Amino acid sequence: MRKKNGKLSILTLAVFFLGCGYSLRQTLPPTEVDLAQIKTVAVAPFTNLTSTKDAQKVIVELLVQSLFGGGKYSVVANDSVLKAVPKAAPNGIIDRTQAQKLGQSLKADAVIIGTVSEYWYQEEQKYYPDREPAVGITARLVDVRSGAVIGAVSVSKTGGGAFQYLLSDNAGQLHQVAQKASEEVINALLP
Repeated sequence: MRKKNGKLSILTLAVFFLGCGYSLRQTLPPTEVDLAQIKTVAVAPFTNLTSTKDAQKVIVELLVQSLFGGGKYSVVANDSVLKAVPKAAPNGIIDRTQAQKLGQSLKADAVIIGTVSEYWYQEEQKYYPDREPAVGITARLVDVRSGAVIGAVSVSKTGGGAFQYLLSDNAGQLHQVAQKASEEVINALLP
């Protein structure tokens, strides 16, 4: 009996310290487009569906950082993208048609467009002293030549569990979850 309780205690501690965060990812099946043809990528401003001011700006910056970090693609600078948006999308809404125009003006091969659906702390959980961070991103990869959506992904991610809470401050937790979610988006769209 004592051995069983010991194993159960170790298992319980492992689950507690390794985290109870979740990640949900849905991806559009690959298309016929050869991703090797994509050399330059632009990330368009995302739509913010959250109540957190500027959440879309944080996510776009993290997506750009993930692209740079991968080293596979040339990435159009955010300031260049922001200057080109009014001409490509006068109403501020960037769908695949406007993304194609934006990409053409920036000489990009592909443009990432999307929305931020979650960027907040969920209500306090029973086992955590603080609220759990949650981030949701939906993104599409638009081929500039054809204007077709050649990839799509939706990622929803929550905090890293109790161990994560012991190691970082409350503000850093949301940023860390956003960074991981952004990396998942880039890895799904441009593997």
